[in-house]
Amino acid sequence: MARTIVGVFDGREEAQRVVQELVDSGYSRDDISLMMRDTRRDTREARPTGEKREDRAAESAGIGALLGGAGGLLVGLGALAIPGIGPLVAAGPLAAALAGAGVGAGLGALVGALVGMGIPEEEAQHYSEAIRRGGVLVAVRSSDDMTERAVSIMERHNPIDIERRAAEWRAEGWTPSEITAREQRTVETQQPITSHTEREADFQEVEEELKVGKREVERSGARVSSRVVEEPVEEDITLREERVDVERRPVDRPASEKDLEAFEEGAVEFRERAEEPVVQKEAHVTEEVHVGKEVEERTETVRDTLRRVEVDVEPLGEMDRTTLERGFADRDDAFRSHYNTHFSGTGHTFDYYQPGYQYGWDLAHSRNYRSMDWSAIENDARMQWERHNANTWDQVKDAIHYGWQVARERTMERGMT
Repeated sequence: MARTIVGVFDGREEAQRVVQELVDSGYSRDDISLMMRDTRRDTREARPTGEKREDRAAESAGIGALLGGAGGLLVGLGALAIPGIGPLVAAGPLAAALAGAGVGAGLGALVGALVGMGIPEEEAQHYSEAIRRGGVLVAVRSSDDMTERAVSIMERHNPIDIERRAAEWRAEGWTPSEITAREQRTVETQQPITSHTEREADFQEVEEELKVGKREVERSGARVSSRVVEEPVEEDITLREERVDVERRPVDRPASEKDLEAFEEGAVEFRERAEEPVVQKEAHVTEEVHVGKEVEERTETVRDTLRRVEVDVEPLGEMDRTTLERGFADRDDAFRSHYNTHFSGTGHTFDYYQPGYQYGWDLAHSRNYRSMDWSAIENDARMQWERHNANTWDQVKDAIHYGWQVARERTMERGMT
């Protein structure tokens, strides 16, 4: 019984090595699939089937270069465009399954293709999201007796823990696509895709925050060591040495009384003495080396750029923008009259409040707000206004409210006629 073994890798190089080992281990190239985001700057949409042969060859060469060594091992290289994910490059059975779903098939097409390879639907949703976030997917169809071999090859190259990643994505607010694999398989690819404006969608405003900390790093310093140096020295010294000299002189004279005293026994010793050098070394401290550290503090300004994702809601109704602006212009007298009554003494001209009248007018014609009371939309209106006109809401909120009221009255008049 054939099984599909799937691994997702953070880097393209790891995925390439997995494909190489699978081929070297005896797996057929026809059973190996690879899919990843197309990160080339000159990425183009999938070409129509009527393109020239040389164009196809050029694109295949470009995709092969993108896949590196794996591009020469796999079959069915192709470029795809999946709404919700973006441009992809794929090879193997998975690429063939997506190509059969038709160019422009929705996000569920990828989930459906993975389910068709025997992957549970929930896991297929996780793999689809991993590819959207830049992961590289490798899948191989394997017989039961070779399954452990495929698993071992993938584990050696550190695949991501898809369940743990999915839990992290959910914590960030991600939810699986509303289009399930079962729904996708029942949709004819020739049918037009439902307009995105008729679906619900969630958007997150993301803002980076600068946090500056400090860490201790080694830069430079001094290493102090000591060594013993031997140096030969010499010094002259005068030494005294004694020798006993015995001299016998023959004489012939009469003995004196002093000479007669010599008849007594006795002995006299004469010892020879000599000086020899005595060497003694005495240590003297000639220099002291003190090693220490001076600590100083300085203030450094850290400069960086912070990014944030802003979600702009452009009020749109059933009529086009030209019609909205024409209707707004037709009420210019009403807005100027309101200005003269409420704002003429503020020191600001009509032009200062005109954007507020326009903003309220557009809100009333927005599909999102046109059936709601002012109290229900005021917080959203203020948040969107302050994003581009900070600290001005309190000055112009009455103008915005009036513009909204005029538009609502116009809408009601049109409904009655």
